Amino acid sequence: MSSTAHIPFREVPYLPLKVKVDKRPDGTIYLENGQPLKPYPPHMLAPLVRWAAERPDQIWLAERWPENPSAPGWREVTYADGLAQVKRLAAAFLSEGAGEKAPLMILSKNSVDNALLMYAAMWAGSPVVPVTPAYALLSEDLVRFNYIDRLTEPK
Repeated sequence: MSSTAHIPFREVPYLPLKVKVDKRPDGTIYLENGQPLKPYPPHMLAPLVRWAAERPDQIWLAERWPENPSAPGWREVTYADGLAQVKRLAAAFLSEGAGEKAPLMILSKNSVDNALLMYAAMWAGSPVVPVTPAYALLSEDLVRFNYIDRLTEPK
């Protein structure tokens, strides 16, 4: 077994630990991060909108071709094209009754299409119930999938 002790490591500049601990008489313990939060977007869609405006031709999502992963090149979606696709899918979801009270279940492996569907559901205001085929198909009688379906009652 070769030693890796000679390999230098870069120092990672972690913020100092500033945890505030509040122990209550009933046994409850509250932990609060003493570091102030840096500015953050108001929701998951804001960065997509921002980068579609500022860098429309930059690649946002990419994957090997799903139909033929051994094919050369990648399927690429730019910020501008991704935002346009998300808006079109969201409009279709809304026309089919999606919205705040209608969760959308997405049965899909991790992929560009999965991401586009998830962002579109968020754009339409629908909660998303992502389910991987590996989990849903663990049993031949689809017990897990049926349980998730009954629990969430997706659109």
